Amino acid sequence: MGEVKINTAFELLDRSWPISPHDLDFHASICGHSVYVVLVPFTQEDLDQYVWCLANNPLEKWVEVIGDSAMKGCCREVETAPPLSIPQLHIGDGVDLWSRGRAFVVIAEGQGGALRRKLFVKYTACSAAATMIHQVMNGYSVVFSGVVFKHAGPKIFPFEDRKRDPVWRKVSKFSANQEDLEEGGRPVIEVIC
Repeated sequence: MGEVKINTAFELLDRSWPISPHDLDFHASICGHSVYVVLVPFTQEDLDQYVWCLANNPLEKWVEVIGDSAMKGCCREVETAPPLSIPQLHIGDGVDLWSRGRAFVVIAEGQGGALRRKLFVKYTACSAAATMIHQVMNGYSVVFSGVVFKHAGPKIFPFEDRKRDPVWRKVSKFSANQEDLEEGGRPVIEVIC
């Protein structure tokens, strides 16, 4: 496959469904910027490495984890991360045009690696796709994208009750009764990613 040209959020959403196994990763030109696109779904282990950012990150601010406390979620706001020369755009399952009643989560990363990230929460697939495009145009990789049930937003963005830190679970579709999901007395946040 040659270079794919993507210029709008709708074009990005349209390309977020792999047509064949050969379409799972490809080089794209997004609004004239060179980007490596990955369409492979995230695993539970992948989700686990982003929990600190999802649960504790102020929205749309660069933060880094403090010490080795990534799983406890202690982080501090930092200067803007330097951009990358060729960013990566990893699009998880669920980020599609037809998703309704969901919150779309996007995590960006620049130079500085895995412990310096920026979290975005958007409430339409189009605004999530536009955020992804904006991040890669500015040289930042989108290292995680997924979808949570919209009512989960107030529980986790920001999550106030630290004694009941949520359990984060990767799913392929949401459970029917989202309001009552608990595990060991902790709320369960299902993520399609």
